[in-house]
Amino acid sequence: MSKLTIGSSQISVRQRGDGDPVVMLHCSASCGRHWDPVADSLSAATALGPLRLIVPDLFGYGSSDSWADRGPLTLGKEAEIPAGLASQISQPVHLVGHSYGGAVALATALAYPQIVKTLTLIEPVSFHLLIDGDSRDRALLREIRAVAIAVRCGVLLDDPEPGMQRFIDFWNGRGSWARLPEPVRRTLRDAAPQVARNFWSVTGCPIRLTDIARVQAPTRLIVGGRTKPVTRRVADLLERHLPRVTRSGIPDAGHMSPSTHPGAVSTAIAAHLAMTQSTARSTAA
Repeated sequence: MSKLTIGSSQISVRQRGDGDPVVMLHCSASCGRHWDPVADSLSAATALGPLRLIVPDLFGYGSSDSWADRGPLTLGKEAEIPAGLASQISQPVHLVGHSYGGAVALATALAYPQIVKTLTLIEPVSFHLLIDGDSRDRALLREIRAVAIAVRCGVLLDDPEPGMQRFIDFWNGRGSWARLPEPVRRTLRDAAPQVARNFWSVTGCPIRLTDIARVQAPTRLIVGGRTKPVTRRVADLLERHLPRVTRSGIPDAGHMSPSTHPGAVSTAIAAHLAMTQSTARSTAA
């Protein structure tokens, strides 16, 4: 495991392989190991050349420090992680993000376009794209903001379990929290302050739909057929406004497809990378 310094914080990074670099950004209340099943499948993908999988723990997760500098944690600050990794290896990267990591990846593609070779967004929670929307968008925002408020209230009252139960059940279905073993619930309770910060980072992001046309990296959207309406709506808007986008569906997957359907997610990522690698070879020829 290596370290990346961002401001006053140390970010933990795991790497495997030696080839085309792929940076993978995890969801809230998780860490880089969230990607292990997908990474295993990607490493074995015979249609691809060698890959260098680079998997950081985002601020406040896994073995990484929390954001410790002045001002709140923003998507722009999170974007310094993939930008710093690309700087370390002195070359652009394929950028993959799930959920909160997808929102970070999108912000990175706008802030640091020169470092992003391709972009894969797995149900990015870029809720800020709904702010200027219609009545349906405002209703979806109210729904997800209610979840965010529940998490934040739990943190403020030093009783994080009700808020995290609502968070887990929202994304995974009613009763999901109750089915988790106590050690996992304890870890999630401990993550509540960082989850609250992540919600703020997303809803406070100034990126709007009018900005999305500036993303020039070839982009693959991956969306589960059983996901939440709010994430489906974000994906629909991105599909409409991104200039170089394709979309893959996983019909029986919910929001947590990298955990529940790692093979299908890996196949979609590999197809995107293979297509761009093939295009690059054709251009070079």
